[in-house]
Amino acid sequence: MDMLRKEDGRDPFVLATPQIALLNRRASSCDHPLARLMTLATLIPCPAAALAGCGVRDFDRRNEVLTIASPRRGHTRAALGMAATAAVQEAIAGRTSGLLFGGAHDLPIAPDADAVAYLEELIAEDGEGPMPFAFTFRSVREGVFAGMADGGVPQQVAEAQAGLRHLTDGHRPETFFRVHERAASDWWAAQLGVPVPATIDVIRDGLRQLRWRDDPDRSPHDDGGAA
Repeated sequence: MDMLRKEDGRDPFVLATPQIALLNRRASSCDHPLARLMTLATLIPCPAAALAGCGVRDFDRRNEVLTIASPRRGHTRAALGMAATAAVQEAIAGRTSGLLFGGAHDLPIAPDADAVAYLEELIAEDGEGPMPFAFTFRSVREGVFAGMADGGVPQQVAEAQAGLRHLTDGHRPETFFRVHERAASDWWAAQLGVPVPATIDVIRDGLRQLRWRDDPDRSPHDDGGAA
């Protein structure tokens, strides 16, 4: 989490996993671009401003990889799990151009205090009343990153999901690391109670793969194969 805090020097509050789960459920019931942005933000710990700046063409549908621009790091790519991919596809809604979460005149949404206030109003229209806690996009990001780290997701994988690094070692193909990122993404979605088209056993097996630090050619079911 220290790497996130170094980005702007501030020490934000962190939402707990149950709070993020509630925010995900209620935001996902709204089809406004701002709510769709929050839905994805609860599933992947990238900066909301970077996600808001993503275009439809930045999503590789075939490989389910989202290219994210960062002023400091250039472009990074995050492999999405099933729930995060579904959130992106819902935001695209069949379009072939424009922003993923286009605001007025297809300008990027500014995930600031005004946006949060408006999002609170949108969420309250679902009949459940106002959210029972305060939140910001940054507090969501911190909470998702912390939840992944606390759950055993290796730091380098969580950082790749957060857009802080490009996950590769220069030797193995990028597809090898995408498997790890997707396993982390699907595992996190399961922690939020988000239904994904896979059994919990598959998700748990994916997490075992994430924790497996031995030779990738070795079976994780061998003795000593899992950390």
